[in-house]
Amino acid sequence: MAIGISTACFYPDLTENAFLKIGKNGGGSAEIFFNSQSELDKCFIDNLYEIKQKYNINVKSIHPFESFGESYQFFSGYERRFYDGIKDLERYFYAAKRLGAEFFIMHGLKKPGGIDNSEYFKRFLYIYDALSENG
Repeated sequence: MAIGISTACFYPDLTENAFLKIGKNGGGSAEIFFNSQSELDKCFIDNLYEIKQKYNINVKSIHPFESFGESYQFFSGYERRFYDGIKDLERYFYAAKRLGAEFFIMHGLKKPGGIDNSEYFKRFLYIYDALSENG
């Protein structure tokens, strides 16, 4: 078992500055909590990768800031929003692969009156398959 530090612990510091603090202070394992869409740009991810390499940080997980809206984006009855959300997740999946993250954090809240359990689990499988296709 390893103890890790999330960049969210340093909020509202910029994500890259928080990650740098983790590295400079000897944090061996970390979660990267993304705080904005621009942090998913390839050049930003490359910057995080350089910090990871320089300080030998094991990125265990990545966490999207949109988790508060998961139930509406992925688990509501509005199917089109789900498929649009998968496109958004692909940027996170790229980041996870580039940074070597083992885990993608998704809370998976299903609101009452939304989709039934069968559809809920089908969507999780779809997300898992999409994640697997991206390494």
